[in-house]
Amino acid sequence: MSEKTSEKTLTQALKYLDLNFSIIPIVYKQKKPLIPWKKYQKVPPTREEILSWFKNETLLNLAVITGRVSRLVVIDIDSKDVLPAWLKNIETWIAKTSRGYHF
Repeated sequence: MSEKTSEKTLTQALKYLDLNFSIIPIVYKQKKPLIPWKKYQKVPPTREEILSWFKNETLLNLAVITGRVSRLVVIDIDSKDVLPAWLKNIETWIAKTSRGYHF
C-alpha cells in the first residue's frame, strides 16, 4: 500500500466529515462497501470510526452517502451529449465518472 495514497484518502475522509457528509470505505477501484453501511444512511461516522478504517494495510476508496444524512443530492449524467443547458452554468462540485459526470 502506498502510504501517501492512504494518507491522502484519510485526509479527504476527515474533510468530508467536517462537511457533515456521511461516508463509508469501499473496496479500492470498486463500489463494494468494506463495512456494513446501512447505519450510515441515518448518521455519519465518527472521527474514531474513520480512523479505524485506516488502521489496516489495505487501500480503500470512499463513498459519500447521499440524501438527507449528508444533505446532498447528486445528478448523474451518463453522457455529455444529454447534459441539460441549465446545469452547465451552475456552480457545484463535479466528479468525472467512467461514463459521464456526477453534479
